[in-house]
Amino acid sequence: SLLVIEYIPGAPLLTSEKAIEDVGSIAYALGQVLALDIILGNPDRLCVKRLGWPGNPHNILFGRGGRFDGRVVCIDAVVQRKPPQTLTSLEDAACEELAELAFNDVGFVKTV
Repeated sequence: SLLVIEYIPGAPLLTSEKAIEDVGSIAYALGQVLALDIILGNPDRLCVKRLGWPGNPHNILFGRGGRFDGRVVCIDAVVQRKPPQTLTSLEDAACEELAELAFNDVGFVKTV
């Protein structure tokens, strides 16, 4: 078997000074990342304490150059195997609560 990985020129989002220049679009992109990670069940990017996700901020890059210039790029995306039913139920409940808070409480969204 063979694994091909594309090189993404960039730096971790948290250490990129250029990313701070456009906070609005970065916040929007991180919201998209959170939604995707909830769907995939991927706890290895964003640290979300309410979901028990440890996160790894080095898996979110701010692209520099090429087609990724100025964009948030997620790496190390893995679709998780099916977790035990108890863990799934707890995480589903936490995701539902988090989504409801995000839709109804603007102050809460700023803390995530």
